[in-house]
Amino acid sequence: MFGTLTDENHERILAQNARKIPVIIGNPPYNANQQNENDNNKNDPAPKADKRIKETYLKASNAQKTKLYDPYIRFIRWASDRIGEQGIIGFVTNRSYLDSRQADGLRKVLALEFQQMWIVDLMSDVRKNPKISGTKYNIFGIQTGVAIIFLVRNPKLEGCETHHLALDDFMTAVEKRRWLSAHTLRLLAKAGEFAGVRPNVRGDWLNQPEHDWSSFIPVASKKAKAGNTDNVIFKLFASSIKTNRDEWVYAFSKTELSRKIKYFINAFNAQLKIGSSDAEVLDYSIKWSRDIKRKAPRITALTYQNKLIVKSLWRPYVTKKFYAERVMNDVLTGLHYQIHGEALTSESVSICVSGGSAMKPFQTLAIAGPSDYECVEKNQVLPLWLYAPDHTRHDNITDWALSQFRTRYPEETLSKRDIFDYVYAVLHNPNYREKYALNLKAEFPRIPFYADFRLWADWGKQLVDLHTGYADLPGTPLSRTDTLPAVGRDKQAQSVSEGRSVPGKGAAMPETPVGNPPCPPLQRGVGGIFGLVPAYPNEQAPKCKLKAHPGAGAIEIDAVTRLDGIPEDAWKYRLGNRSALEWVLEEYREKTPKDPTIREKFNLYRFADHKEAVIRLLAQVCQVSVETVAITESMRETGEA
Repeated sequence: MFGTLTDENHERILAQNARKIPVIIGNPPYNANQQNENDNNKNDPAPKADKRIKETYLKASNAQKTKLYDPYIRFIRWASDRIGEQGIIGFVTNRSYLDSRQADGLRKVLALEFQQMWIVDLMSDVRKNPKISGTKYNIFGIQTGVAIIFLVRNPKLEGCETHHLALDDFMTAVEKRRWLSAHTLRLLAKAGEFAGVRPNVRGDWLNQPEHDWSSFIPVASKKAKAGNTDNVIFKLFASSIKTNRDEWVYAFSKTELSRKIKYFINAFNAQLKIGSSDAEVLDYSIKWSRDIKRKAPRITALTYQNKLIVKSLWRPYVTKKFYAERVMNDVLTGLHYQIHGEALTSESVSICVSGGSAMKPFQTLAIAGPSDYECVEKNQVLPLWLYAPDHTRHDNITDWALSQFRTRYPEETLSKRDIFDYVYAVLHNPNYREKYALNLKAEFPRIPFYADFRLWADWGKQLVDLHTGYADLPGTPLSRTDTLPAVGRDKQAQSVSEGRSVPGKGAAMPETPVGNPPCPPLQRGVGGIFGLVPAYPNEQAPKCKLKAHPGAGAIEIDAVTRLDGIPEDAWKYRLGNRSALEWVLEEYREKTPKDPTIREKFNLYRFADHKEAVIRLLAQVCQVSVETVAITESMRETGEA
């Protein structure tokens, strides 16, 4: 019976392949890749489609290539080949190919292979617009935006007409379904509802960048990094450290981190003794990735080394302890040691910028020392210096750039450090960021020459010092209120006054026992924002809140402590979709770990252990924010872009 079915199916496939199919419609899957190697749920291979993608879309692309093997891209490629010389394809798909950088080759080839494209853009990409939710606004209730495209191949027509109609991002899913039910493509086209799209040479369809951008000086390029040119400001750059096992190699305390690392190393070494990396025999109590599986056959064993625990910037103004071991971190390369020194503790200053594939608005942040890949989204590091194996320090700003600036500003006695500061200032200029927002999402920044070099370099130096030295700032004076837990006790307010002495220096987390020890006895008379927390005898620590109230100028720290008097401007300094203050609040909240082993064995973080240090940090970031906003508003007033 099964033999007969197989034969019939084979004959059916042969007959179908021989038929002419002029119309193909569908809703192919959108998942590009699995998020966790431990899932063992990779997409099935499609060698023929992938070969065609490589020959066409990838060959025409100037961007990162790896994301173009998404199943829906495979279906577009397959359907484009299957309809032959004439036909129509109608697909409902992920909308990211309409404007993403990595799909530039796809857009170029579609415009060559088809004579008409009709796009109904249903929008609602939650990652691009955090003000909407997938369940309410997205037509399928998902996080990814959706689009309908009709591709028409007609040999009687020349060129390619591209038509685009976008629905309001804030239309609900129900409203979008009703709209689709009430409208036909023919009548929409007849009524002129579609906008004509004229692709540029880069393959952009939507949101095309400003044209004068190309006349500016590039900060960096892959060509310069490969040693083929010096016509950039920074000779070398690097994507920041990418671990693919963040919950294992980062922690707020050294004690907490060392426990996790020792467990991981023991499990990993035991796996090496088994001598197999087959999915069925791996110890999934630790986090695997494709990279570490490749490394495993070349390793005899890992050894815990205390010296590999270093400080790294985890998110804006939030540092963590980091275990800097190459096997356990998928992207920790020799270039990172060139940038930050052999021990990854160098004070070499770098400008970090968000990568070209970033979804959020452009970000930049000056840092000292190493940082995580998502500290600034898709973090690209532009260091001021580089470190040689003999520990000597060398300039990373090119002589070509110095010559360009000195030619443009002959009256200035300027150095490479001045250029570094000038670049950082330009990247903070709100006029520049608004005008060239699309350019900044498409490629590395380019830097214009402003009239007053020294003014901008001075602003840049102030910002670099502010953003890298935030841990040494006194902090903005705020008002702290603590509510005592005992029944009938009055509210006790403690104000922070100017000039109050602050114990300790910097915002580094104090080493504390892992767990949640009882609070110390109440010490009355100790005021100030950095004073001691009231005691809660025989009770657990108050519930962590870390909730912002920008309109009221307040932050709820936990169930008993509140900060007031936060200036309005403090909320205006944003990195991506969050203010700097909100980054601190988000990262110090108590969360349930995603990794099951971390959740079961190492879920030891308690906000109460870090409460006073966080309150101090919030005051410091408040000062950073207010002073940054004052500088950037002065930039805006110059009118320079």
